[in-house]
Amino acid sequence: MLDKKSNKLKIGIDLINLPTLFSGGGRYAEQLINGLAEFDQKNEYILFLNKKVAKQFSFENPRFQKVILNLPNISILPLNQIYFTFRSIFKKFRIELLHSPVSLSPLLLFESIKRIVTVHDLAFKFFPENFSKLGSLWANFAQPICFENASHIIAASENTKRDILKFYGIPEKKITVIYHYISKLPEVSNENSAIVRARYNLPEKYILHVGIHYKRKNFTRFLKAFRILKEKKVSHKLVLVGSGEKMIRDVENVPILLEKMNIKKDEVILTGFVPDADLPLIYKMADVFVFPSLYEGFGYPPLEAMACGTPVVVSGTSSLPEVVGDAGLFFDPLNPEDIAEKIFQVISSSELANHLRKAGLERIKFFSKEKMIKKYLKLYQECAKK
Repeated sequence: MLDKKSNKLKIGIDLINLPTLFSGGGRYAEQLINGLAEFDQKNEYILFLNKKVAKQFSFENPRFQKVILNLPNISILPLNQIYFTFRSIFKKFRIELLHSPVSLSPLLLFESIKRIVTVHDLAFKFFPENFSKLGSLWANFAQPICFENASHIIAASENTKRDILKFYGIPEKKITVIYHYISKLPEVSNENSAIVRARYNLPEKYILHVGIHYKRKNFTRFLKAFRILKEKKVSHKLVLVGSGEKMIRDVENVPILLEKMNIKKDEVILTGFVPDADLPLIYKMADVFVFPSLYEGFGYPPLEAMACGTPVVVSGTSSLPEVVGDAGLFFDPLNPEDIAEKIFQVISSSELANHLRKAGLERIKFFSKEKMIKKYLKLYQECAKK
């Protein structure tokens, strides 16, 4: 409960539906918790975690209590809806405010409690074919109720805010844009670079992409662009970092795409999952990072690439121009020729590449941990007082 003398809050953080820390949503959730621990010395937090994420989450802090839930497979349904409806957790933990940072906040609560929800994107509105019928049905039903019940909505970008306003007509004053931040990346050395290069069989010159191979990431056109570059006798190979797990509904089968496009298998390196300790080195050794996504609510990988001093070339769509600013080159993601041309400009001009490196390192200063967390803490206090 809110201590009126000290303004101290007990805040619940709903991470029940988070499938893994090793994803964009998981990275954001981990950054949020670590940032709150660093900058908030007053409030107390209750973290609601499923068993899988709890095992991945090594965080310990006396002001953060973990509640680990023994629930079935979380992919079956949004289990936070069931847990927060039928458990008298708010009386038990004396929670004043519930923040759902990675999923919809509970629609039905028998306790009166203020709710904040973070919205990263509305991909299901733009790419319904990439979601299951049940998933789309649930999102279309639950999203407007969630927004109406929420005390406040946090959007990951101005683009996401515009999408919310477009589809749901929410009062603009009810939405605040809070950008994610980029964690400090570990220092790299030439010795470690050689080890990582050998570990993943990385070539001397390569074009890099990082991320799960979702269909909206636009891999078909990206690979067409790469084929165009090979036809120009470009010597660079393509390195794709990320999972292609078949259990995810809208993942592209990259090996099949390569076969259809007659791209030689030895021209493309599929690393699979890469741990955070190795990833900065893979970014740093790339000649260019390419992000051809059709839609992003925010987009971590381009910022991570810039933080490693890697030139970035990205789609000129959704939130990406907003995030990358003047620190990258933009292409039409529907035009493989344009994608290939922008990549070629960077890998053929050391002057342009160096300019983008410097611009990227300057740009990432805008996305700071302190800025993000101070906005969250201010919003927590304002919502609790309403």
